[in-house]
Amino acid sequence: MQKEACLSYCRKSGMPVERIFVEKGESAKTAQRTEFIKAIDYCKRLRGRGGYFVVWKIDRFARDASDHFHVKALLAKHGVSIRSVTETIGDDPQGHLMETILAGFAQFDNDIRALRSRGGMEARLRQGIWVWRAPLGYCRKEKGANLSIDPATAPLIRAIFETYAIGNQTYESVASLLERRGYKLPTGKAPYPQLIEKILRNPIYCGVIRVWGAEHQAAFEPIVDKDLFNRCQAGYRNRIKVGPRKVKNPDFPLRRLVICAECDAPLTGSASTGRHGKKYRYYHHQKQDCLKAAFIPRDALEQQFVAHLGRLSPSLKYERAFKAIVLDTWSNKYSILEDARRRQRAERDSLEKERQRIFDAHRAGLYSDAEFLDQKTMVDQRLTRIEVDSPPEPDNDDFNVEEALDRCFDLVRDTADLWQRLDYPGKLRFQKLLFDDGILPYDGSRFGTAKLSPIFALSEEFDQKNSNLVTPIRAIWNQLIRDLENWVDFYRSTLAN
Repeated sequence: MQKEACLSYCRKSGMPVERIFVEKGESAKTAQRTEFIKAIDYCKRLRGRGGYFVVWKIDRFARDASDHFHVKALLAKHGVSIRSVTETIGDDPQGHLMETILAGFAQFDNDIRALRSRGGMEARLRQGIWVWRAPLGYCRKEKGANLSIDPATAPLIRAIFETYAIGNQTYESVASLLERRGYKLPTGKAPYPQLIEKILRNPIYCGVIRVWGAEHQAAFEPIVDKDLFNRCQAGYRNRIKVGPRKVKNPDFPLRRLVICAECDAPLTGSASTGRHGKKYRYYHHQKQDCLKAAFIPRDALEQQFVAHLGRLSPSLKYERAFKAIVLDTWSNKYSILEDARRRQRAERDSLEKERQRIFDAHRAGLYSDAEFLDQKTMVDQRLTRIEVDSPPEPDNDDFNVEEALDRCFDLVRDTADLWQRLDYPGKLRFQKLLFDDGILPYDGSRFGTAKLSPIFALSEEFDQKNSNLVTPIRAIWNQLIRDLENWVDFYRSTLAN
């Protein structure tokens, strides 16, 4: 009906119809509508030929006054005016006034609809009904129903809370543990740290709806109880008494690093007192029902750890090859980047001169207004393409890669000796730098494979395969440079004295 009315209006007004755009199912409350954007782009390509943008009614054009006048101004730049089939608007003062009033009423009507919609939503929320799309772990058994637990994804949610509540966990370590246990998202991807954080902070999983500054008890079954949810919230351990055990204990630097290869739980540490008052310190499992559960003397585990670090230390052959390839790659990448910037600057200067020549020719009367706009638009578009395609600026122009390599290998040349010399905070930071996931599996007799920082990971690959380092270094170049920066920062801050 609206389309036929618009066509009839154009015939009666003597307006030839060039294109028809029909928006199906998208609300006029936003300007980001598929067909609407296509129509605006079409008007831009008219190159000042002028014309009319005909709508059935002003509120079909936009329901937001600011959107209306912004788009109207944009169309006006290209010589296009708005016309309404059912309302009298025009380019005279009366027409402008009527258009302003109609645009205001369109927004007013939209605001009233939004207010009523929110009121209905708040009423349902007070009844404990979730009114938006079901979050991960829940589903709707039928349209309009309240949430129900999704048997396919709820186990993942429970596993996230139960794993994090063990303590000494990070979002990254929880995601890594769940991935190794085979948990997947509905998309088939593995859980990732940002999702873990989002889930752990969402009270809907313990049956609490918290939106718009209010809190309501849910009328659907929670996936976890409130006690488990609270144990996963920041500051919880500071609000309750958990005994004399310290979160950071200098007696057990490996406590947050080493995990059981059987149950994936991190080893904890504690001391027992013998009959003569002597302290005996042990690393042990938190889950004593694990098949590998054991009390491991602290000194024995740490001696094994030192031996493991010794095996990770890169060889002199690797050090020489690594330094040579990184320096060569660094030099090549920055010379290529500088050449690209130089060409881009020269092309930009040339276009700026061409742009000024067009302005001078227009002032001299050599170009008509239409020719001037056409020439200026072409130059502006080429300038824009140069800006979009320009090579990125370096992250750190002051970064001295040769110094970074020397400092880095001063540290990693003998990791076992370095770890033993560091104080407790230094040990923790060193371990975090060395083990990329912050975890090191242990099966009760030896340490397993862990994800290492790029420099050490390449060392292992080089020693095992005696391979050419050029390809892997290029493949992880950005990670490698960040790794070097981290080790240099560690050198300067931790070993400053």
